[in-house]
Amino acid sequence: MDAEGDPGSHGRLTVGATAGISTAPRPDGPGGVGGRLRAAGIKVQFQGLTAIDDVSCDLYPGEIVGLIGPNGAGKTTFVNVLSGFQEATEGSVAVDDTEIGDLSPEARAKLGVVRTFQGARLFTNLTVIENAEVSGVGIGLKRGAARQRAVEMLEAVGMTELAGARAGDITTGQERRLQVARAMAMEPRYLFLDEPAAGLNEEETDELIEVIEQLPRRLGCGVLLIEHDMRVIMGSCDRIVVLDQGKVIKVGTPAEVRSDQRVIDAYLGS
Repeated sequence: MDAEGDPGSHGRLTVGATAGISTAPRPDGPGGVGGRLRAAGIKVQFQGLTAIDDVSCDLYPGEIVGLIGPNGAGKTTFVNVLSGFQEATEGSVAVDDTEIGDLSPEARAKLGVVRTFQGARLFTNLTVIENAEVSGVGIGLKRGAARQRAVEMLEAVGMTELAGARAGDITTGQERRLQVARAMAMEPRYLFLDEPAAGLNEEETDELIEVIEQLPRRLGCGVLLIEHDMRVIMGSCDRIVVLDQGKVIKVGTPAEVRSDQRVIDAYLGS
């Protein structure tokens, strides 16, 4: 992707705002996987204060896209709009060209639009596998199918041996991986991860990076990753979107973003 967000021969994501960043659609995701989640012209105002302003994004299955920027840049607000937890003042959200802006978070989840939150929000008195199983039941799977799905997702995040442990007794790093497993159990097509590495040490972060990198391959889903840990972002993402003061200031590869002076000044520092 060039300096203004043209995807070129490699691009599978286009994100933009009125700053001239391309939002041209593509018919297929990586590997010919069809489908697209499109947010177009999203604007959110709170009592006259503009949190995000005319942000557009196409996310395709099979890729990991980072969403970064300073605190207050509008990252979580944007994900809240995509997942149905925040109503947009202007703009639209669609899956496969079907508008979903009026759907609840639960209805969007059944369409494969799934998110995590900054806090793990576990059922601490349930076991690890029961926490994952609840997610499958929540999207309409029968109990047996939900249990089998939970088993598979715990294996995917390296937590099989902890399946019977009480969720309130596991470590912070294990909580984060369980949170991802719960989201995976909901059969996502588009998965939004909100600061999954917050509070983790280096070893726990490495384990989480490995899990995140495997998500598109295991699930065929597209991943939108909000994260302040640049090691996670730079090591996992195909493309990175940078927000500042509610607007997109850069879209590009990790190398392009890392060297962009606007991003350095607004967020990364020298």
